[in-house]
Amino acid sequence: MKKVYSKPFDITSLGRNAKWKKDIADEQERLSILQKPFTIKVDKCPICRKKDNTLFCIVFNYSYKECSSCKHIYSELVLPQENLDKYYSSIDNVKSAQSEVYYDKDIFFKRVKQIADPKVDFAIENTIINQSIDSWYDIGAGTGEIIYSAKSKGFNCKGFEIDQEAVSFAKGLGLEIQKVTLDDNFDYTIFKPARMISMLNVLEHIEDPMQFTLKITSEAKIGSYILVELPRTPSFSNYINKIFPSYSNRHIYPPDHLHIFSDKSIDNILSTCGYEIETLWYFGQDFSDLLTVLAGEGKLKGDEKFQLFLNLSNEVQKVFDKNEMSDTFLMIAKKVK
Repeated sequence: MKKVYSKPFDITSLGRNAKWKKDIADEQERLSILQKPFTIKVDKCPICRKKDNTLFCIVFNYSYKECSSCKHIYSELVLPQENLDKYYSSIDNVKSAQSEVYYDKDIFFKRVKQIADPKVDFAIENTIINQSIDSWYDIGAGTGEIIYSAKSKGFNCKGFEIDQEAVSFAKGLGLEIQKVTLDDNFDYTIFKPARMISMLNVLEHIEDPMQFTLKITSEAKIGSYILVELPRTPSFSNYINKIFPSYSNRHIYPPDHLHIFSDKSIDNILSTCGYEIETLWYFGQDFSDLLTVLAGEGKLKGDEKFQLFLNLSNEVQKVFDKNEMSDTFLMIAKKVK
């Protein structure tokens, strides 16, 4: 298996300072409280189905357990799949706090350049795919950054998204994204033509990631690929969320992120679906997360010396990435059976 490490990230260009982080976390806490009555309790690991676990952390009164067998971290309380359409709808009082961040064209194109393009290039460089004839289908497409990037590089692209406002935004940019709910009534044969299926930051939101991936890939052809990005464990961000739960706005935060994946738990999912992981890319925002939390706690707004530390984020992050302690991994897997 090939492994690559690190991806530069400039949080300041996207306006993500300490105040932004705390504001989003506070709104996320409000939504967690609002949605809690609709949750159900999970009594075993959703990946390996073992019941032996330990408490990892508590965020906004949601307990996250760590499976003693596969080391997968999962929320003890989850929103049932049938509630997701409402949660990711545009109803103001239940809308995900993260969603409004993306409905800005200037931010969209910055995200394409800084986030989507490197990931699409990674897929091109590490697979045998033909940009001029192959189809790329993106699950959980959001506002369409991945579709925009892949389309610009020659792929025939389609996106699938649950949030109507995100779909409308993407269509305004000329992108082909369908508003769908991927439930038992969906026709999964639609994914059969895809040479590449991408699911970036999707499975952590799903009640049962194993069954969801089985459905998505049931019609995939031998030799086709899947590109999956996930929050991972072990990572430094795990402990940032554990120590500073009131600042949780990414990585471990309810009711959005139900899962944090270990190498073992995602390999379990993909191998069950007939895939072999060929390339793993470790990267994250662990160090910049720590700095923004400390800035918020210490009220360091405008501190020039503190900014010097922030400028070192990418260099320090490389240490976490190289030691496979980053909060994110992106993988390419090939369908072999």
